[in-house]
Amino acid sequence: MAKSRLSEKTLIYQVWPISFIEPQFRGDNRSALKKISDFLPNLSRLDIDYLWLSPIYLSPWLDHGYDVANYLEIDPRFGNLEEFKSLVKTAKSHNVKVMMDLVLNHTSILHPWFKRYPERYCWGKSNHSEWSNLFDGGSSWEFSEDRGEFYLHLFDKSQPDLNWYPNGPTGNPNPVLVQEFQSIANFWLNQGVSGFRLDATQVINKDAKSDHFNPIETTTKYANLATRVISAIFDEPRENTYLLVECLNLSGDMIKFYYNHAPVNAVMDNTPINTVIVTTDQLVAESGLDRYISAIKKSAESCPEGYAHVTESHDGPRFTSAANLSGKDAIDVLFGLHRGERFCSPNTIIVYQGQELGLQNPTREELSDKQMLSLDRQARLRYARGESLEDLRPTSRANARIPFHMEEYHRQESDMSSCLHYFRKSVKFWRKV
Repeated sequence: MAKSRLSEKTLIYQVWPISFIEPQFRGDNRSALKKISDFLPNLSRLDIDYLWLSPIYLSPWLDHGYDVANYLEIDPRFGNLEEFKSLVKTAKSHNVKVMMDLVLNHTSILHPWFKRYPERYCWGKSNHSEWSNLFDGGSSWEFSEDRGEFYLHLFDKSQPDLNWYPNGPTGNPNPVLVQEFQSIANFWLNQGVSGFRLDATQVINKDAKSDHFNPIETTTKYANLATRVISAIFDEPRENTYLLVECLNLSGDMIKFYYNHAPVNAVMDNTPINTVIVTTDQLVAESGLDRYISAIKKSAESCPEGYAHVTESHDGPRFTSAANLSGKDAIDVLFGLHRGERFCSPNTIIVYQGQELGLQNPTREELSDKQMLSLDRQARLRYARGESLEDLRPTSRANARIPFHMEEYHRQESDMSSCLHYFRKSVKFWRKV
């Protein structure tokens, strides 16, 4: 697949669709897809290239849509296929392309494949104690009464891992799964989608028959497994299909590896965000920000053409609060500036919804304890293990998942000194650099 170079610089805007569901005013019965479609004129004024929709597939919603029960069906909570096609058409009229989230590593346990084709998943005779999942730190193996074996789940137990390498890491990607995901990709491309964000691809890099799981091996020893899967699925040259890959724990060299060994346009790594210490102590927060910038430099310099700069997403708190920055200072960091100095010149920038408003973490009035635990299942699990709500609150993913701030958007639209207008100016400046 040829790498798309439709634009020297690419601005991707992530929307968390569930945050558009709750009505912003009485009598608003529009679906989430319809609300997002109606909001597109505002997004186009940010000069974005792609609208990335987090999962809208049919799902039991145990991992906020990343547990897919049907890749070809839109969950009714968001709307329907006709409304989706209307959204794509509206986006196109504003020169914005739509990007779907695509989960390759696992499905929901409710996906028909799990019962109908169990061989498509990873199975073992024992519960390997040295495999811990990435969701709550517990076991990665769950016993199935029906099969009398344990299935692998590197995330929640409701998300069984697909068996991409049935003959081990020296074999070829599972041809059945390759064909299935080619059909899935083609289905959405035929609906007008222009690209995919590939979720957590680093966990494909594993030997499911091993007695242990070492996360370091996912980014070193087995790094070529995910790139081979991506190359197999997207094997035909599609100049207009954009691939954004999410990988965790990558060094700059590994971003370069993914970029050079798979037909991807950009690689996003959330790891540097974790270097920012959430604290009320300004000095410690500044130290965390310095480490963040240092990590970014290494990645951006190693592979500038394939590096995607991201400071916020659905998987963390607001960057302003995490780094103890004002909204405009946080926008500067997103565009590679800090204290008036440029520390990187990213070709690809990913902005999370509301980031253009310089939003801070919501107050307790905006996000109750009950809402926090509802919007962030990992926080709920940590709370059940004894962590306090006060300790969970600053770092909870719920901080970025609350209903979209439509009123704040319109308020900043009428204020020329607002973060929103500052963001628009920053985009223009960044495109000229």
